[in-house]
Amino acid sequence: MLAGALRTLFAYCYRIDTTVTRWLHDRRGSVLYEVRGDCRRCGGCCDTPMLAVSRLIYHSNRIRRAFLWWQEKVNGFVFLREEHEGHVFVFRCSHFDPATRLCACYRTRPGVCRDYPHNLLDSPSPEFLETCGYYPHYRNAAAFKEALDDSGLDPAKRAEVERKLHLRD
Repeated sequence: MLAGALRTLFAYCYRIDTTVTRWLHDRRGSVLYEVRGDCRRCGGCCDTPMLAVSRLIYHSNRIRRAFLWWQEKVNGFVFLREEHEGHVFVFRCSHFDPATRLCACYRTRPGVCRDYPHNLLDSPSPEFLETCGYYPHYRNAAAFKEALDDSGLDPAKRAEVERKLHLRD
């Protein structure tokens, strides 16, 4: 019960923080991508949530332990492994039911869950799960596609460039 109340409180704090941060980025013109597509209910984002953390959290043992404790006790994320590249922690969510593909705490789910997949757009080249119906789209894709029209690339190479630059419509 306390964990659910804390999740709800911090979900609101998370939402306020991300709303203000995104508004500031949008005003500066630094928002490069937008989310397109729809949720396919594959559960990939829920099955093994991954959190990229700052260098400070990743490398400071005391802060790292506190972060991992919080994720387990409050969010229900059980630590599985880390991926050094990108400072990413990979978890198993104790609230996710793999049989039904549903979340047992959907109403009080953590902010990071509420914000998926928008929270991935902060990276220079966002990559979504292959099974996910959402995908990143570069906001200036039309200009890039015009440049590709004049490039003379063969169709296979052009498709690869469009995929890597997230130019898909």
